[in-house]
Amino acid sequence: MLLDRRSAPFLAVGAALVVLAGGLVAAGVWWANTCFGGWVGRPVGADVPAAASGPDRADGAAAADLQDVGVDAEVRWGLWQHLDGIGEPAKPVHRDPELRAATVADDLLVTAQRRPGSVEAVPSDTTLVAAYDAITGAPRWRVEGPRARGELRMLAVGGRLLLAAGRLTALDTADGAFAWCRDAAGSVVAADAQRVVLAAQDGRESVLRSLDTPTGDERWRVGYKAHDSTLQPVVAGGVVVTYVVPSSGGPSVLQAFDVATGEPRWTAPTDPPGDLVGTGDSVLIADVYSAARRVTALDARSGERRWVRALPGSGAMQLWPVEGGVVVNAQALTLIDADGVTRWSAAGVDPVPTGLAPAAMGGTLVVPRNRGVDAVDLATGAAASSADTEVLSVSAAALVARRAERVTVLAPA
Repeated sequence: MLLDRRSAPFLAVGAALVVLAGGLVAAGVWWANTCFGGWVGRPVGADVPAAASGPDRADGAAAADLQDVGVDAEVRWGLWQHLDGIGEPAKPVHRDPELRAATVADDLLVTAQRRPGSVEAVPSDTTLVAAYDAITGAPRWRVEGPRARGELRMLAVGGRLLLAAGRLTALDTADGAFAWCRDAAGSVVAADAQRVVLAAQDGRESVLRSLDTPTGDERWRVGYKAHDSTLQPVVAGGVVVTYVVPSSGGPSVLQAFDVATGEPRWTAPTDPPGDLVGTGDSVLIADVYSAARRVTALDARSGERRWVRALPGSGAMQLWPVEGGVVVNAQALTLIDADGVTRWSAAGVDPVPTGLAPAAMGGTLVVPRNRGVDAVDLATGAAASSADTEVLSVSAAALVARRAERVTVLAPA
């Protein structure tokens, strides 16, 4: 059918609409499949995150509880959660957020918060990240972004705040501005101001890769077959070490890759490790399948054996690096120094669930629990436990504890 000139404008408009619709569909596909942050800044004055207050009597109770088990820390400030408003004079506008994670970034304490049952403040499918002055609790910045699925881990390195929960998101620690993100990132093996090392372990499809910390650009990646997807790679002495099934066949080995380039460096045959950690320039292996349990130290630069220390008993072991050595939790607690010399042995504590990392504060090793905390005196090995105060985050600089409805921020005394 022939069309006259009067139809031409309508055809042009129709064609433009088709192109526009196609562009919107393409944009929708890009939005759905591109790792865009979706992070929105919120004014500091907005009544959105938990408000800092204190010190409160509840903070003093948490500090006293920790001191009773040997953690010498003093209260800085605190946050209420799950309550309507802050204290009696506050207006019950909404329920306070639940802290999911916290970390220290320079002079800030940065928290990831989830608000249960709120419709006025943060939608239920988002995560609120709020930064406070680590000393005073004064609010510094807050941003809202996509909900973190599963376990959330936060790290602060090189001016970047890393939020790892399947997707890896990087925010600027100065103001919370979105920097970059990567989907299907796997777990963070190690991170510093130069690089973030990630491991996505899935049998034959396992991948190690390194990202540039400031930009998120990929520096290198290597594929391998993981012997055990639950045994995470470690970084020590300039290499990333993981337990792999050789592509050429044969028994599984420890394989070291250069952390700067991803190039293979060395291999070391060993039985499946019960635990694997990197400390300084050594790789430590918990050998639970030999005739006698033992801890073996390898030189991270060459893979050569440095020392072996046998331990009594049988069963699982956990290795907790501390300054100048490693604490072994294997029914009994044992401190082994960097030369393989046993410094003390003491009664053990329960194994630590995955995702809760012990850390030293002063002369005490703080061992977080899902419900409570253990504290180990690093001079003697004496251990004590509390079921009343839970540790959300611990480092040499700060400890974040939760007791009932109060979250308390403490510093070394």
